[in-house]
Amino acid sequence: MLPNLEPLRMFEVLKKNENFGGKHEETFYYIVLSRLVFKLYFEFIVNLILYVVVPTKP
Repeated sequence: MLPNLEPLRMFEVLKKNENFGGKHEETFYYIVLSRLVFKLYFEFIVNLILYVVVPTKP
């Protein structure tokens, strides 16, 4: 199991974007949303492989 580095990565990105002023929250929500979408998409692909590709193999 890999260590959870997501909060650390988010913090680094937010620190980089500090000079954008009011876009702080927008950036944070964009990061959270993109990670969530990626996680859902990744789970979908894994499930597709596990339940569709693997059983159809002879």
